[in-house]
Amino acid sequence: MAGPPGFAFQPEWDINEAPVVGNGYPAAADEDPDPEAIAQAQAEARLANNEWCGCGNCVVMPTAIECICCREIARCLDLQAHGCVRDHEDFVRVCLTRVVLRVFNVARRDIRGHRARARVRGRAPNQELDNKSYRYASYRLFTYLVHGYLGRGVRKVIPSCVVSRIRQEFPQPSGVYIGFRRGEDNEDIEVPEHHAI
Repeated sequence: MAGPPGFAFQPEWDINEAPVVGNGYPAAADEDPDPEAIAQAQAEARLANNEWCGCGNCVVMPTAIECICCREIARCLDLQAHGCVRDHEDFVRVCLTRVVLRVFNVARRDIRGHRARARVRGRAPNQELDNKSYRYASYRLFTYLVHGYLGRGVRKVIPSCVVSRIRQEFPQPSGVYIGFRRGEDNEDIEVPEHHAI
């Protein structure tokens, strides 16, 4: 019985596909590739197109860290097993409903003791917010919906598909948005999953 020749199904690659080491040259067969160089190349590739999107709703964002799909986040998969998390009924009800966002804004100010400042600005609790305030409330509520309370200074990147949907609902007239900002000490703080909620 003759089978396929040995190594017949091995993938082939040329020198352009070789892992790159820190000096910018392809790694030799006996060298381990530089993980930082590989990570940087992968991050830069995310900025070129949205092939990394698994839900079909993502757009390329200004920074590589923001180019993430809901299908790449375990807690989003827990919320929405198939398709895009922005299609989940709780996302629409919690993160896109204006009255929920207004009540969240009032509650957040009340808890943080900013009632006096809100009155000084002349805004009644049931008055319409500007789109920037709606976006902020929507981002915060999405984070609570998916990750729960994270703690002071701990930030999670919101998937591109969700950010684009929120920006579509509450646009900035100038078209200029702030984007993701790191925590207070500019470190990525990962909260263990069992501590997040």
